[in-house]
Amino acid sequence: MSLLITSSKQPGVGGTVDIGIEKPFNYINNFQNPLKVPANSEIAVESVKINRQPRIQAKDKLFLGWFGKRFHETSGSSVSETSEYVIPNILPLPKDSSSPLEFRDELTDIFNDVYSYHPEFNVNKTQVNVSYSDTGAFTGYTVSLETCSQSAANRIPDSVMIIDANGYDEELDELGDGTGFPDYNQGNPILFGAGGQNSSNTKIEYNDTTGSLTSRSSESVAIICPEGMWEKGSAPGGGPLSLLNGSCQFVVDGKNSQWWVGLARSHTNHYEELEFDPDQDYIANAAGESWKKINDLPDFKKAGGVLSDAFGQTARYPAECADAQFWDYVVHQDGSHIRIFQSVFRQAGTGPCLFHKEIKYYDAANGSNSSFATGTPIVVGAAPSEIVFRAENDKMFIFDQNGSLITGPINVTIATQQCVPKPIDQSCQRLYPKVCFENASGKTIQIKKYTPRTAETSPKIWGDDWYGRCVRDGLFGQRDNSLGLVVGGTTPQKLFSPIPKWTGGAQSWPLDLVQRPFLRPAINMAGYEFRGVSGSGMLGKEIINIVGSDSPYTESTYGNDAKLEWQANIGPQVGTKFNSVWPEMAVFGDGTANGSYTASFVTAGVPVTTADRAAYIRVPTLTHQSFNGATGNQSKILFQVPRFDNAGNDSGALQFQAQDRLYLDLGNAAPLNITDVNVQFVGSDERFADDLTGQSSVLFHIRPKM
Repeated sequence: MSLLITSSKQPGVGGTVDIGIEKPFNYINNFQNPLKVPANSEIAVESVKINRQPRIQAKDKLFLGWFGKRFHETSGSSVSETSEYVIPNILPLPKDSSSPLEFRDELTDIFNDVYSYHPEFNVNKTQVNVSYSDTGAFTGYTVSLETCSQSAANRIPDSVMIIDANGYDEELDELGDGTGFPDYNQGNPILFGAGGQNSSNTKIEYNDTTGSLTSRSSESVAIICPEGMWEKGSAPGGGPLSLLNGSCQFVVDGKNSQWWVGLARSHTNHYEELEFDPDQDYIANAAGESWKKINDLPDFKKAGGVLSDAFGQTARYPAECADAQFWDYVVHQDGSHIRIFQSVFRQAGTGPCLFHKEIKYYDAANGSNSSFATGTPIVVGAAPSEIVFRAENDKMFIFDQNGSLITGPINVTIATQQCVPKPIDQSCQRLYPKVCFENASGKTIQIKKYTPRTAETSPKIWGDDWYGRCVRDGLFGQRDNSLGLVVGGTTPQKLFSPIPKWTGGAQSWPLDLVQRPFLRPAINMAGYEFRGVSGSGMLGKEIINIVGSDSPYTESTYGNDAKLEWQANIGPQVGTKFNSVWPEMAVFGDGTANGSYTASFVTAGVPVTTADRAAYIRVPTLTHQSFNGATGNQSKILFQVPRFDNAGNDSGALQFQAQDRLYLDLGNAAPLNITDVNVQFVGSDERFADDLTGQSSVLFHIRPKM
């Protein structure tokens, strides 16, 4: 009869343990002198010592982020008075439970995914660390989140991605059967460099030396984004306009042709081949294929809602476009005057929608917010040669080539609230340049300066914005030269980007976001608190991690004490059981000259954990046999480690003493000379139990078979 003591860590006496394989769930002990086991022996586990990590069960829990004004009980602040809204993240974790270290990485991804909807959030600064007690017990997490502190660099001239916002797939009667059919081979490609590619088939050329866009048709429209931001984090390319004094400078055609220049959130229109559904509006062709028009314009419409197809009362432009063009902010030379429009919520007769409403910068009462408050719009003969947009946190300013302010929220009163741009609210925080030509073949608009955040700090891909995550499953329509040409065609293939869609109550959140009174300039913009910047920091922007229900940040948009249907429920998993928001430590940088805003969080209590994974001891170097019904195969498992130790603990340092030994036949008709033993802790799927840490020890009992 023999006792065999094994351990994942042993003193280095005579090289008894191979360094590098001292894993607590998989270790090998080598013997200087072979262990002699008599013939016809059997083996059992006598005792086990392990250190089991606790597990955190957070799969499908809901976390809500908030990046904006902090509410205080004495201030009377409410959701209805802000331009922010909660940002949800359902935790679609790959496993039912995670170790503290795994959950640390998952929390890092969650924070970056939620807060990088704001272009000034710096994903490279996110830190989540695991905390342990003096005895090595898991006690929680510390978190540090940070915004950008440096001004964004100019990316123009640069290679850019030109996207036809009408959609590449034009509705053509290709088959001559009157049905109309999207033809991929004749769509409008993106264009790189002077002269471009497929120049015979394009409407706009881009010169990456001068930053100029030249119209090659009478009417054309394009939304522009610097190259590299398509692939998430793959290249330091450009992205959305920085909101920390970011600017976009257009050199326009002045009085010589009609033009639009402005900023818009990401959107395209395209066709997508789908299985036929009689309840859907499809285009069918003679080949029996069914195509559906996918309109990615951010109309946030509910049943009966439509996006206004006009600027005020003017006709849609370009006239040939299938859908109305969309801008969040746009300056328009209409042939007689310079007018400015913005998208705002309107309760239209057909339902709620976004509407391009004119900003009456020229109103005589607007002298404190404009250098052109003459009572009439700028006439075309005095049209600016340059238009400059500048973003300061939630403030948007528009200047001419001389630096004269055309409009901006400096002193917003009841008399001037329709004369200044709306705040840059959460629905349009990620803005990109957009241009449109009319009757302008051969005309040029130059993007002289554009200062975006790049994939280095803000790796959200094109289309992965607030609107996109709420209402669509994927974005399809951008052409990518790296994919090669369409078969038999001259244009690049399209890239499809899957975008997880928020479900349930989130579907109506975007409409709630834009319909609040303080985001409807025609109602009471005079009461909105524009925050701007100070030094190199954004005023009034704080990170609030919502982990429980009934926080003031999840009330209805009208402040009537109603709550969202979805409420955060991840508090116990991050050690915050009694507060709806994660307690925050001292912060710095909120609008001060020292730069970025940093938020630090620490768990108030020990996170709720469990040890829900069964563990088995497997010894592949011995000659016994067992059978694993979970895998349907023979196995070398010889013992199940109980969930609770003899003291009733299920995690931490555990000791199990076998009350009744279960022996397995080694099946050795002859004596065995054992030179090493490999001890493994596995799950029922025979995969390693990687929730073990520290040192593992197993005591085996070997005896002649009874």
